[in-house]
Amino acid sequence: YMKITVDKELRKKLSKEGFDIKAMLGSGSRGATFRINNALVMKITNDESEAKSMAILKDKPSDYIVKVYKVFQFKNDKDIYFIVEERLQKINDEEEITIDELLEDFIKIDEKGQDIRIADLLYQGRFDYIEKILINGYYYNKELRILENLNSISKRFLEDILEAAKHLQKIGIKFHDYHIGNIMKSNASYKLIDIGFSENAKKGNIELKEII
Repeated sequence: YMKITVDKELRKKLSKEGFDIKAMLGSGSRGATFRINNALVMKITNDESEAKSMAILKDKPSDYIVKVYKVFQFKNDKDIYFIVEERLQKINDEEEITIDELLEDFIKIDEKGQDIRIADLLYQGRFDYIEKILINGYYYNKELRILENLNSISKRFLEDILEAAKHLQKIGIKFHDYHIGNIMKSNASYKLIDIGFSENAKKGNIELKEII
């Protein structure tokens, strides 16, 4: 895991750019997220692919992916990227369980018995299978050998995450990390929040804010 140290010098540099970061909200293998205010957070990461993807999303946003306001670096910290994003709401326990199980479920997709996780259908861009599940209102759980009916949570989530996946494909970002830790909410909509470990068909124009 990457250890993020926000020392006095870094706080001073960020403050000059108008960002006074508060408490850490969470951390992962490549960075950490800090509260700026009630509306904004700042992610500090060493994942270049995420920074480039977020720079693309800043100019080509989606209602189903976290809104990005700024992506920048400092001249003397070229391996570290700063991403300013909207602050979203955590999903509740019921939503977390439902969505986690849905993404990890293996479904039967053809008569030969081939099965695949729903998360991998999203990654592979096989959206027709997701659309079929939404039309039918259920899917065949290969592991449990039962039909799983969509409830209000799973239906809304599938609708929203499908739009997010389609948008990423459209703007040239290949993303595979569809899991529960990357999902939050904005009002009634679910949003993808972390585009780490992505592949870019196009390079994002990283805004370099050099400090002399």
